Amino acid sequence: MDNHEDKSIPNGDIVDAVVNKVKTKQRTSWSVLACLTAILIVIILNQTGALRNISTTRGINVQKRDLSTPSSRLVGHWVADFWGSENYYRPINVQIGVGTYVLVNSAGCELVEFKILSEDSTGTELVVREFLLSGSYAKILGPRFSIDAKYHLAKDGKSMSKEISCGQKHELIVYSYVDDKTCP
Repeated sequence: MDNHEDKSIPNGDIVDAVVNKVKTKQRTSWSVLACLTAILIVIILNQTGALRNISTTRGINVQKRDLSTPSSRLVGHWVADFWGSENYYRPINVQIGVGTYVLVNSAGCELVEFKILSEDSTGTELVVREFLLSGSYAKILGPRFSIDAKYHLAKDGKSMSKEISCGQKHELIVYSYVDDKTCP
């Protein structure tokens, strides 16, 4: 007689152990997939700017804007309420008082350079002379054609108006702040 005991596992227990192991792997796979999907969604929302828009509407300030002066409030992406054009203001060189922005409208893109003529640093007013550097108007009027513009920038940085004077022609354009993008 053999003194060895039969240490084999019954077939039913083996099947149960294998099934449990497969279920555990499936749950782990679904958990990993869910985490990766959530990460992918956050990356996509961040790249499209939707995450910043969602957070700002909920009162969360993702990127702190400098709202201390009218010229610092100007930086970013603005949309004209009536005309539908968009302006992308780049940071201003405060040492020489010069800045640029890209104007995007139905005619295309135009690069505009401006020189700050005066600024009420504790208020809302900024006066600049704008020089068209590119685009259809620059081709017609010349690349160094200039106009004077007076900006009124709300202290909260959410809205602004721009008064343009060119000879006898005067226009008032109202803008709303969109995001911190400085180019299209």
